[in-house]
Amino acid sequence: MSDTVRQQAEREAAASRVMARADRLAALSETADALTRVYLSPEHLQANQLVGQWMQAADDGVAGQRRQHLRTL
Repeated sequence: MSDTVRQQAEREAAASRVMARADRLAALSETADALTRVYLSPEHLQANQLVGQWMQAADDGVAGQRRQHLRTL
């Protein structure tokens, strides 16, 4: 497989992951017919937890991100 074909396949796989994650976040809504996620609602907290899990899986340093955020408060 050439590098160009491999890169295209990797981009398509990444795009599929992004869309699947967007769908998972969209499902965390207070309403069925729209996206409603009020600050600190159970859906908001679930979405934050889910994104945190994805960041941990990507080794994105969630703890460091949290420390930086807390310093700005």
